[in-house]
Amino acid sequence: MVNRTTCEAVGRPAASQFTGVAMNVLNAACAILAITLCAAGCATPAPADSVRATTALADVDGCNLLGKVIVADGPDAEKEARAKTAQVGGNVLLRKSDQVWNGNAYQCPAAGHRKD
Repeated sequence: MVNRTTCEAVGRPAASQFTGVAMNVLNAACAILAITLCAAGCATPAPADSVRATTALADVDGCNLLGKVIVADGPDAEKEARAKTAQVGGNVLLRKSDQVWNGNAYQCPAAGHRKD
């Protein structure tokens, strides 16, 4: 009598048992990838043009401080500061003064949010 594997006993070659497992793993990986990409799309920061800049501390009362924004002085300082604020998830930039674009990024509730 010849020794046969379980798969061969039911009419499938032994190698095909791994094909089913590999397909299940591939399907699961595709599902995880799709969910991850969808979640990443939802977590994309707001565009820099939706960042409000202010010098008034009262404008960020009740907001969450996200971090410092430091940019070099120059013609693109405003654009860079707004982009860095958006990059960290902020929608308000509290500037140190009207002369510089350095400051702190905040995430504030959308209600009452206006663009400067």
